[in-house]
Amino acid sequence: MWLFGRKGPSGFSASSTAEEVTEGIDGTGLTAIVIGASSGIGTETTRVLALHAVHVVMAVRNTEMGRKVKEDILKEITNAKIDVMELDLSSMASIRKFASEYISSGLPLNLLIYKSMYAYGQSKLANILHANELSRRLKDLGHTQTIFSVPVPAKALMEVLGLPTGKSG
Repeated sequence: MWLFGRKGPSGFSASSTAEEVTEGIDGTGLTAIVIGASSGIGTETTRVLALHAVHVVMAVRNTEMGRKVKEDILKEITNAKIDVMELDLSSMASIRKFASEYISSGLPLNLLIYKSMYAYGQSKLANILHANELSRRLKDLGHTQTIFSVPVPAKALMEVLGLPTGKSG
């Protein structure tokens, strides 16, 4: 049997689609921020969440591209609730602006999805070096943080939004 066709304990395999995995899920009343939603898996994540009635906030660097993706999804899912907001995780000013605007919107935050080819496409060593350098720069600016499993830029956003970011205990 082909390795990727073999189903795991969940009943799904590597060839399962997002629609198959989320079948029967009702996301009514939920709000998700999808970081990196203007291309690739971020677009598909946005589409599938919207398909299941989740209110999706597309956090993107390029708002023009984000609006195009939103329009394409709305052609397929006419009742989708999708907002496009600018967010550049390499800029603390952009993170603070996004967080301020999001908090002002009054929307709840049920899901925070961070999709980044940069963060996950590099080697572990590159990720560690990137995290250490960004942590050093943020510390120089007076921003303190600890890192567990959330990539540093998303962790900074979580802190600005006032979300829990570390281990409890």
